Amino acid sequence: MLPDLEQIRPVLLCGGVGSRLAPLSTPEKPKPFLHLISERSMLQETAMRLGMAKPPAVLCHKRHACLVFEELSNVSLSPDIIIKEPESKNTAPAIALAAKYYFERNPEEILLFLPCDHAVSDLHSFQKSLVSAIPQAETGNIVLFGEKPTSVDTGYGYISVDHQDAGEKQIMNVSKFHEKPDFDTARKYVKKGYLWNTGIIMVKADVLAKAYEEFASDIWWIISKISPENIEQKFFSELANISVDYALLERIRNIKVCPVSIGWNDVGTFERLRKNN
Repeated sequence: MLPDLEQIRPVLLCGGVGSRLAPLSTPEKPKPFLHLISERSMLQETAMRLGMAKPPAVLCHKRHACLVFEELSNVSLSPDIIIKEPESKNTAPAIALAAKYYFERNPEEILLFLPCDHAVSDLHSFQKSLVSAIPQAETGNIVLFGEKPTSVDTGYGYISVDHQDAGEKQIMNVSKFHEKPDFDTARKYVKKGYLWNTGIIMVKADVLAKAYEEFASDIWWIISKISPENIEQKFFSELANISVDYALLERIRNIKVCPVSIGWNDVGTFERLRKNN
């Protein structure tokens, strides 16, 4: 494990229902709590990738809070906080809640948002890419991680990059986000060197809070009324059900992307699950 990881606060996104993996995934025990790719649950696998990092924060549905605590305890981890959502509202509200929580406690906190339904087979490369991104986050950038495609895949969003902007660490500016394409379009994307959007985000708490305030003020205004430790349904229900890509990231210029080859896979369907085993 790399010592630099000690600077990172993992924020584990554990609120998905995993409907495409039904009946394996159920409302009572959704995908993050299933043992799909190893003897560990997907939540445990995600948390253990950051061995020397700070204790993780976890965002989940309130009905799964006990499951989260139990799963992390079984791998000797204690969460910094479990933010319990009254209902599933996609990633934009969830990430905003974590931004508010840490902005009020330590604005300089480097947050690493990790969806808990992804597989990463090359742990060393993953950790090295995180270390290379830390200086970018420290200087106030939002850093995404884009997997170099290993196939033509229509189930992922893509990121095109500005290759002219490549620095010493090969971290570049995002040119554009591209929605899930049809097969012919995906083939063109892969040929042009576009990256798969992994949904992994590194950013300081104050940078993220200010980005929400400026570019997603409708969400941030509601979040400002909410205590992440004790979320009131009447406020939370006002939030839109929207991803962070749509609500925030696609509205911001000069977002950075770190190209990676970490054996990343979104284990979202039975087909992908078979490929990963």
